[in-house]
Amino acid sequence: MTSIYIDDKKYQIQNSDNLLHACLSLGFNIPYFCWHPVLGSIGSCRQCAVKEYIYINDKKISRIVMSCMTPVKEGLLISVNDNEAKSFRSSIIEMLMTNHPHDCPICEEGGNCHLQDMTVISGHNIRKYRFNKRTFISQYLGDFISHKMNRCITCYRCVRYYKDYAGGKDFNVYGISNKIYFGRLKDGPLESEFSGNLIEICPTGVFTDKISTNHYSRKWDMQYSPSVCHSCSIGCNIIIGERYGKISRIENRYNSEINNYFICDLGRFGYDYINSDNRIVYPKLYYKDSFIKLDLNNSLNKLIEIIKKSNNIIGIGSSRSSIENNFALYNLVGKKNFYNDNIEKENSCIKLMTNVLQDNNFYTPSLIEIENYDTILILGEDITQTASRMSLSIRQAINKNISNITKDTKNEKYLFITSVKNTKLDDIAEYKYFSSPEEQACFGFAIDNSINDIDHKIQFSSANAFSKIDSISKILLSSNKVLIVSGSSLLNVSIIQAAINIYLSLKKKKLNQKLGIALIPRAVNSIGLNLLSNLSLDLALKRLISSKIDTAIILENDLYRCFQKQTVDFALSKVKNLVVLDHCITNTSNKANIIFPCSSFSETTGTVLNYEGRSQRFFSSHNPNFCNDNYIIDSWRLLHKVQKRLDKSSINWNNLDDVINCLVLQFPKLLGVKFAAPSSSFRKIGQKIARSPHRYSGRTAIFSNYNIHEKSQPQDKDSMFAFSMEGSNNLNESSSHIPFVWYPGINSVHAWIKFNLFTKKSKTNISNSFLKKTSKNYVLSFNYIPDINKNNSTLFIVPYYLLFGSDEMTYKSTLIKKNTFEFIMIINQLYENKLNLTEGKKVSFICSKEKFIFNLQFSSSIKKGLAALPLGMPGIPLSLSGKTINNIRAII
Repeated sequence: MTSIYIDDKKYQIQNSDNLLHACLSLGFNIPYFCWHPVLGSIGSCRQCAVKEYIYINDKKISRIVMSCMTPVKEGLLISVNDNEAKSFRSSIIEMLMTNHPHDCPICEEGGNCHLQDMTVISGHNIRKYRFNKRTFISQYLGDFISHKMNRCITCYRCVRYYKDYAGGKDFNVYGISNKIYFGRLKDGPLESEFSGNLIEICPTGVFTDKISTNHYSRKWDMQYSPSVCHSCSIGCNIIIGERYGKISRIENRYNSEINNYFICDLGRFGYDYINSDNRIVYPKLYYKDSFIKLDLNNSLNKLIEIIKKSNNIIGIGSSRSSIENNFALYNLVGKKNFYNDNIEKENSCIKLMTNVLQDNNFYTPSLIEIENYDTILILGEDITQTASRMSLSIRQAINKNISNITKDTKNEKYLFITSVKNTKLDDIAEYKYFSSPEEQACFGFAIDNSINDIDHKIQFSSANAFSKIDSISKILLSSNKVLIVSGSSLLNVSIIQAAINIYLSLKKKKLNQKLGIALIPRAVNSIGLNLLSNLSLDLALKRLISSKIDTAIILENDLYRCFQKQTVDFALSKVKNLVVLDHCITNTSNKANIIFPCSSFSETTGTVLNYEGRSQRFFSSHNPNFCNDNYIIDSWRLLHKVQKRLDKSSINWNNLDDVINCLVLQFPKLLGVKFAAPSSSFRKIGQKIARSPHRYSGRTAIFSNYNIHEKSQPQDKDSMFAFSMEGSNNLNESSSHIPFVWYPGINSVHAWIKFNLFTKKSKTNISNSFLKKTSKNYVLSFNYIPDINKNNSTLFIVPYYLLFGSDEMTYKSTLIKKNTFEFIMIINQLYENKLNLTEGKKVSFICSKEKFIFNLQFSSSIKKGLAALPLGMPGIPLSLSGKTINNIRAII
């Protein structure tokens, strides 16, 4: 503890980066711009001035210092409220605002602006400048971010974040003196997967959310909920803002163990499918070659009638849906009739991952813990596209060595990558190995053999790869903290087995070594679904084709994403009754006999398990049926209504807690789901927590065009939140239970900083309940000798993934529909002359008796004999992985 004096009062300070950090944590409102708890400070804005006294008994000798650049030391004597310091801060913000436009009423950041908050705190309210303002021409930065350079106050946060922290290469600072410009050399979309964080990093309105303008509302006029991103398996925490029944914006929700202050662009901008006009909002029955509308009761009666007449029924779950929804379907159809949504290759991977998470011999670190690892080995996973937020943490782990001048091996950081093709982490990698999934598995097993001093005797097509194996194994053995990363994206279980072997060998060799393993499944709830059932989608289709299935119920799933069209068409033609529960129209729902509209993740409350096995609760932002004629219902509620009327059961699921209680009774290993968040009966001062700010306005007029009679607000039986501005808004709540970020005097997202520093509560360090580990060894070491001697005259299909596009729900958004997406096949450039192909032109080929057309792209990183396709996109099913391409031809 360090003792300092602020305005003649003694304070005890612990672990503060600088004086500004210390003062903010004590509750002082010192204005600042350039400082950020993650980026640090550079003293550029000069806004955080305080007065420092040299001698404790003589205040005549003093000086103005920048608190963000002043270290905390014992006996430091300062004044925050000194008139000279206050006058200096006021004059500085007046100068910063010299060229700032008077456009707060039309600026998208109005009411959510750090500059506005700091202007009020500094006391500046009159502008004396009466000359022409400096003006800039703004740039086009893509479909996500608006650029208004005239609002810039030159704090340098944007370039420090984008270039230094996120590793972006296409954004910089240009100019001199008071003509400083932050942007690109020329107009064009920002290339970084984390560009959207500029919106929250910037303290002004230079960078604003372009997607949000489609359904724009001021911060105080939105209804909020704490939620979890459903775009990948990381489970970043987000805040959803809603108005008029539409999602207005998604912001980062601080979590000290997962996403911290940043999320990826897919999590921030990929929600537009929820607002789509193509949503399923009422039940439909296929009748006489068309769908007819039904009300909820009639559709339920129809479904119950169908099930009563069925002798053979199956259910297919969804890894993009909550564990409660999947459990309801599991209960309805029974254990032997419930299948997950993974093809067999992927199912083998996720089953092994689930076993690792339950095995006490393995440790899976959080994203923030990953930033402290010394050496990282990524086997067969392009996490920049499949688990983007983790790549940002890995970049921080490696970047921490940049300022290290000495070449002491103990302090150096290493990143090794194996992949099908180049990745966006290659710039910081010590070594990259691009090859087929089979050879990548060989590479991993060879490293394991080298660690154990075993002659690996495996032949590689690359001599360089063979020579690197021993050096990589030595670095892994000599490093203090080693992280092994792998995943299911290449649909090859051997790669994951190799990762497990390396982890176990290192653990055996060096008992004092801190090890971590992170295995990345495809979807937000892949782990939770696999715990309910490890019966793959292949088995479900075989049963559909070979058995007389009367009824198949499919939950939030498009089978055409996994299998080729003729396969799925044939399987579904064998089903007498196909029932689909989904919130968006898919190719599968178009084949259904009856469709039920279910709520999306923003409209319901539920739980998912991320890649760590961490149980996380997400909460509904609004009731989709409020003042509408929609019949949208939570999937678990609908399925339970059906089961209760079929079985005449006395068990009632009145709220989410009832579902969870039944879940943990049948699956004790999922006990953590119960403690992911407080129960729905949670109270604070006799009230639920308000979802809306206290200044929320116009509630009675929002839906007056539908009905002039105001309906009472819906009641939320599933959570501790209220659909209202009336309720508790206690600042002592953990950040896990804050619907929107606000702090007295600070309305912008920078209130997270103030909240986290001032409360100093351990609650802000969220530890959601984890999947229970046991001492039982689920996982043993593996032996594998793959067949890598494939014929180079044939092209073998391997998958690659895109941040926007590979996610199933991306194609439901108007953003993607507005931009024509071109499917690209990537092959080695040596095929240019051999097959008479030209880059950029279209090619066609036959695979499994189906014709495909792609735009062609050459790459020197991809191995000869491989063709990388964006598997999982519409018309490009995952089942193509590993198959051969025949008759490739150029389309003239």
